[in-house]
Amino acid sequence: MTKEVLISLKGVQFDGPVDENSEPLEIITNGEYYLKNDTHYIRYKEPQDGDAGATKCMLKIKNHELELIKRGASNVNMVFIKDKKNMSSYGTPFGSIVIGVETNRMSLLLEADRMQVKVDYRMDVNYEFLANCSISIDVCSKEKGSVLFRS
Repeated sequence: MTKEVLISLKGVQFDGPVDENSEPLEIITNGEYYLKNDTHYIRYKEPQDGDAGATKCMLKIKNHELELIKRGASNVNMVFIKDKKNMSSYGTPFGSIVIGVETNRMSLLLEADRMQVKVDYRMDVNYEFLANCSISIDVCSKEKGSVLFRS
């Protein structure tokens, strides 16, 4: 995969069981990819509303584990490992909350110019169930992405 990549992130939250008809929130953005010590790193910026500026984000993928790190107006480090629950602190301008992420299913597809990750998980906030969630991440070389992500 090239250093310059296009990234599609789709996320959905459900109050109950996962519902195939729910509309996902999708972000398509440019980013950087590199591989170091068998770990795939993807860096990108996520735009924010208002004067908060962009949030710096990093995805780390290794051995069917996904780590999402966000730094900006809000800060979080979420770890997704199948059949494990991971706790983290989600720092916001209004204070911190505890986020629990229990990964139910995770798939990873690696190709020469493309990477796809899909995760289904349960999210708790301050130890209370919030939602069942799903996230799909598609990363590909910029040249290939211009064809794949056309609307």
